[in-house]
Amino acid sequence: MLSYPTAFAQWLCAADFAVGPTYEVAIIGDLDNSNAHQFLKTLWKSYRPRQVTAISAYPPGPGSPALLKDRPLVNNLPTAYVCQGFVCLRPVNSPDEMESQLAGSSIK
Repeated sequence: MLSYPTAFAQWLCAADFAVGPTYEVAIIGDLDNSNAHQFLKTLWKSYRPRQVTAISAYPPGPGSPALLKDRPLVNNLPTAYVCQGFVCLRPVNSPDEMESQLAGSSIK
């Protein structure tokens, strides 16, 4: 720890991530849409060290992360999926609903 303080801090972050719980968030849709920008603002306004996020235009291209696969748009609007262990809550079109899912939902 004394010799490599930065590496030790990174190791602690990795250990915290490993013990979880971790959340995955997929956001898909027209990234030029103002609602898509609101999703991003909502995601980044809080510190969530155990969150993995994948963002893509719709449809996701080849080679996209698995988190984006088979995620349809809802109401043809930018859509967010909040998941844990790749088990997802109901997809939402509202940044406020996504924030509520991240804040209080434990996926079982």
